[in-house]
Amino acid sequence: MEDESVYVEQIGGEHYQKDYQHWTWATDDNIPYLLAVATKYIDRWRTKNGIQDLQKSITFLKKAEKMFIEGYYGSSNMDKFVSGISNEEDRDIIIRIISVDTNGDYSGSILLIEQLIEKYDGAEEAGAGYVNQDGDCDRDWL
Repeated sequence: MEDESVYVEQIGGEHYQKDYQHWTWATDDNIPYLLAVATKYIDRWRTKNGIQDLQKSITFLKKAEKMFIEGYYGSSNMDKFVSGISNEEDRDIIIRIISVDTNGDYSGSILLIEQLIEKYDGAEEAGAGYVNQDGDCDRDWL
């Protein structure tokens, strides 16, 4: 559970139901902004904006490449964070973005995300809150 002294209530969204939130992990480990945002979109895509979040992650990784942001190796809380991610594909991509010696080249991570887009675009099995890029959603309350 998050340290009560820094707890801030997050409003709405099933993707905020983890014991160890993405923003806490990113700040605890001082993850570079572009990589933190790219991993945020991978973390939430199945419960928030679907394929669009995957596309946003790619955008931030492409910017990281242009800015020569290298992989970040100081993530002491990686295991703590990824243990809350139930999908192995998503965990692997986040670990790759943060831990792999990229020398500023995120093409391997981008390829994995593009494969997820191809696999799940239009599919209902992506997750309970999955939204495809056309904006269709399987949530009854929308």
